[in-house]
Amino acid sequence: MPATELMHVAAAGDATALRAAIKEGGCELEARDEENSATAFLWACVKGSVECMQLLADAGCDTAAMNNSGKSGMDLARRKGHDAAATRLQALLEERK
Repeated sequence: MPATELMHVAAAGDATALRAAIKEGGCELEARDEENSATAFLWACVKGSVECMQLLADAGCDTAAMNNSGKSGMDLARRKGHDAAATRLQALLEERK
């Protein structure tokens, strides 16, 4: 599946647009793109957008998802140098245990 609108918004780190898309409904939270098998949540982690990550987690997405390379959101955030996002993700994962 090509990237969805939700993935594009998450990858841009646009929390306002993401909030509106989630509120509107019809979003496939666990849809995966063809290239990386990444979800909108993983794209938010790559961007380092803590607010987008939180919005997607609150909407019920899988915060432990991995892409086709076996990289988690934590791996992707850290690789891009987004320490605040990685720290928040660790807290999200702890909350969901």
